[in-house]
Amino acid sequence: MLNSTITIKIKDNSTSNSLTKKEKLKAYTKKYYELNKEKIKARIKESSKTEDFKKKRRELNKKRKEANRKIYYKKRYNITLEEYNRMLILQNSQCGICKISESEIKHGRNKYFAVDHCHTTGKVRGLLCYKCNCILGFINDNTEHLNNAIKYLENA
Repeated sequence: MLNSTITIKIKDNSTSNSLTKKEKLKAYTKKYYELNKEKIKARIKESSKTEDFKKKRRELNKKRKEANRKIYYKKRYNITLEEYNRMLILQNSQCGICKISESEIKHGRNKYFAVDHCHTTGKVRGLLCYKCNCILGFINDNTEHLNNAIKYLENA
């Protein structure tokens, strides 16, 4: 905490009343940072070393990711996270096509199944692993192409 008050003059070519409170605060914060850069960096560096800080950061990140998933599912597919979890239970926590379990997913950062949906109607069909979702995307949800692929594999 600061023990003294710092007065920082803000240069402005126009009249001083033309700056909004937000602009004044931004200018003050920038100037304060410039004057105390080393002290601020040292304080941040020291506090980020503690185990308590790391634990709080992990918890906040987990909460943020969960909140982002809720928003994403609602905006993109018009389903809630609870509906996603219900579909997951109905599918026995497995991909709708290849039956791989969600815990076995190993594609980059993807830890969750993709929400498969019809691109024409927007209707959610189920949950798929990344690879199976890509297959349907590459064939444009065309069953004729999929049947041709099956015949090709059987004849090979």
